[in-house]
Amino acid sequence: MMKTPPKRPAMAAARSGDCDELAAKLFKNKDGRRRLRIVLLLAGTVVACAFFRAHDPTGFLLTGAPSSTDKDLSAALSRRTCPAYAPGDQPSIAFLHIPKTAGTLLMETLKSVMPKEGPGRWCRRGNGPLDDLPHVFSTCSAGAPDEDHQRLFATSRRNFLAQCSGFAAHQDWAFFEAVGVDPEQTISLVALRHPVDRVISDYFYSLKQNASWLNPYKPANSSDFSGLRRFVEDNRDKLNNINTQMLGGSKHCAWPGTPPNTPPHKVLTVAKHNLEKTCVILLTEYLEESLMRLSRVAGWREDTLLVAAKKLEEQSKAEAGQRVNATPKPQVPLEIRQLIAQYNHLDMQLYEHAVRLFLHQR
Repeated sequence: MMKTPPKRPAMAAARSGDCDELAAKLFKNKDGRRRLRIVLLLAGTVVACAFFRAHDPTGFLLTGAPSSTDKDLSAALSRRTCPAYAPGDQPSIAFLHIPKTAGTLLMETLKSVMPKEGPGRWCRRGNGPLDDLPHVFSTCSAGAPDEDHQRLFATSRRNFLAQCSGFAAHQDWAFFEAVGVDPEQTISLVALRHPVDRVISDYFYSLKQNASWLNPYKPANSSDFSGLRRFVEDNRDKLNNINTQMLGGSKHCAWPGTPPNTPPHKVLTVAKHNLEKTCVILLTEYLEESLMRLSRVAGWREDTLLVAAKKLEEQSKAEAGQRVNATPKPQVPLEIRQLIAQYNHLDMQLYEHAVRLFLHQR
């Protein structure tokens, strides 16, 4: 077994069984925003122990590979690329939208704070003459793009920055590079969610949408999770490790000028590297702090996106009785959560890396 890296008392504590005590002290206040501020103050000491114990009930992250050294972390943090906006500049944003990571709320929030007209606005989706991008939500994952995805690529490349300044796509890293997104001029943005929760949300959302392909995986009743188990086991590559595939550039069509899909043995390394270059990492579990960071990078008041998101949530609850694009779901048994973690072992490692970057970035 490898020795615990020096200057990482949190990991030492986690492996010596003291993690529960540290976590209890750090997270005893139930207010998430206050907890995160405490974590940020203590980053590098009890972060790995307290954060992962509190947010990884499967225990998977704490039993994985040893953390990177402080030197490796510093190198990773130095790769972050953000535009240097001057006061008064209108920001542009490119959002790699991984499904079921609060992306719909984030897009609606950004749309509400950006200009309503002119090239500084969020790109409009639709098939009308005033729309910038077509309604294409599926991921083009291999081979030559079909007609809809060709149109998505062509309009994104033509209209982003020329007609509008913010867009999102359910496409992988290679798509954004092919479109010509320049991270030194545009805020690169990705939202991540604990992989187990993301898979569970994806399953129950598909059930709610009555997706026909999900028929073999439908539960018999509210306490039947055999369908969810088969959903994970039968779709090893299609539905698992989606975060790693999309950030690692292994889930794209043959866009002009893009390399082939990243091979499986390299995809996690590439995904981590691309994540390190990303300007803003949004963690669904800490949405408020994430929105404040995005506001700061965009040159807006720190609470701009927080206020807008809260207003949208209140409006959605009043009209639909639930949060924006939220899906009610039952409590999933621990053994199923552990199974999902095992099948999503790449995403679990990527998420751990994302949390570490998030806690050390400002």
